[in-house]
Amino acid sequence: MKLSFDLDGVLCDFSREAIKTIRALYPCYDLPPDYEHTVWSFSNTLTSQEWEHVFSCMMNQDNFWTHLPAFEENVAAVSTYLETHGEQDIYFVTARPDCNGGSAKSMTALWLMDHRLPFGNLIVVPSHAAKRDVLAQHGIQAHLDDYAPTIKACQGLPGLRAYVLDRKYNQGATDLPRVYSAAEYLLEAELNA
Repeated sequence: MKLSFDLDGVLCDFSREAIKTIRALYPCYDLPPDYEHTVWSFSNTLTSQEWEHVFSCMMNQDNFWTHLPAFEENVAAVSTYLETHGEQDIYFVTARPDCNGGSAKSMTALWLMDHRLPFGNLIVVPSHAAKRDVLAQHGIQAHLDDYAPTIKACQGLPGLRAYVLDRKYNQGATDLPRVYSAAEYLLEAELNA
């Protein structure tokens, strides 16, 4: 079975790094370090121009994509799955731009290696919208992502079951298959194979 995972918001905590940057650039918002945003791109807190500034500052950090903290429970679930099923049919599909220090693909491969995950089936796409076609082209049968519009776009693709990973910022997507962890996703994918 061909399975795929998004990275940011699923295996690594992009939001935590965004919050650090927001706190540094915009102390007027007084966000606590453990703040959980309820709207994608922090649009309930920041203007679109402020978010663009935050994102630009993050992309100007050296090797940004290599230093993101892991969601350890989800990484452990993938590792356990790989131990019993092998790595040939696991894909990592992520929408990341290049940033200071190198390509998003090389930095993401380093992140995966640092977390003892395979990087041979790593696919970096230019936008969230590009994931749907990539998943179809590679014959992916199940995909886990935190970005609800990606999962919505994948609904109805023959042979693919896509799941949204529960996060505060995707609670409005009540019509999509939802899981609460990578372990639950892997179980659902196996049961629905």
